[in-house]
Amino acid sequence: MAGKGAALAKSGSAAAWLASLAPFVGVVAGIMVNWISSGAAPTARERRFQRLLFLGMLIFSLVWSVAGQFAIQTWRQEYAWSYQTFLWVMTGFWLFYSIVAAAYVVSFKRGVKSLRRQIEQQPGIPEATGTPLTFRSTLVVLIGIYIASFSWLICLAFRATTGCGPQP
Repeated sequence: MAGKGAALAKSGSAAAWLASLAPFVGVVAGIMVNWISSGAAPTARERRFQRLLFLGMLIFSLVWSVAGQFAIQTWRQEYAWSYQTFLWVMTGFWLFYSIVAAAYVVSFKRGVKSLRRQIEQQPGIPEATGTPLTFRSTLVVLIGIYIASFSWLICLAFRATTGCGPQP
């Protein structure tokens, strides 16, 4: 019976270790997905445009998430916020992030459309210089999008159910 308890404790610590890596796996998956999908852009100019915009969004996301969370936790302790105040501030924090991210995606799509119109109007530019996505690369992009989108949620769910990590 003691062996089963030790094995359970070991598996729990391994799960905690793996769950703490989930946000990093998500960032790597997002970078991989962008690299593959931007490589399929028809021109080098569009590939450069997509990669620069992705880099800007990645920097904003990381700075907003890490520095912003640190600031909110610091303010929570410094001003002795109640749990309800903390939840309202956290909701506003992530709502603002979501609005900025959605606006960024819309501007990205509009920028790509505008760039493609400009390229079509210029004579002498080869049409498809990018590598088109194969079924395999499309599948990798799809899986990477889901990993990038949900790995941080897995980490939060694990922390909420096991008590590992910072708790409110």
